[in-house]
Amino acid sequence: IEYHGAYLELQSSKDIAWLNLYCLDSSLPKLLPLAAEILFEPKFDSKAFQRYNQRQKQQFILSGKKNKQLAQRMFNGLVFGKDARYGQTATEADFELINTADLKQFHQQHLVNGAFKIILSGRVNPKMLQQIEQLFGQHTVKSESNQQLQYVTAETSGLHHLQKEDSLQSAVVIG
Repeated sequence: IEYHGAYLELQSSKDIAWLNLYCLDSSLPKLLPLAAEILFEPKFDSKAFQRYNQRQKQQFILSGKKNKQLAQRMFNGLVFGKDARYGQTATEADFELINTADLKQFHQQHLVNGAFKIILSGRVNPKMLQQIEQLFGQHTVKSESNQQLQYVTAETSGLHHLQKEDSLQSAVVIG
């Protein structure tokens, strides 16, 4: 990917997962098949996942000590309720609970059988559209994600604080 001057970004959140491919128009015909392979035929290598999961856990531990993260977690719990989808916070133990079987199930449910959209931006031409249709068109959408998001607003309002004695910085979240 780097050889072609491209950048591939894989992300996920509580609601969606996405793949972004940034490249020159001339590289798109070579890189789109790779994006399709990543999306529809992932390997889910157990050892690679364990290494990645451990790195993510270490980043989680480090970021969890930052005031910004502490404030955001508290804010989400207060606004949405600690047991609601958006109020819940991951823990270190969660990293030990997830495995490649979970990834495969998520992948099958939300990417292979889920509703996904493709957005092209830039100098789009008919050849690009034809290649997109060829690579991604056979993957028919089997379900439309129509999940109702529910949350309970906590009854607490006003000023809340979390004391961290050894901190040199402060974070403020307002919303």
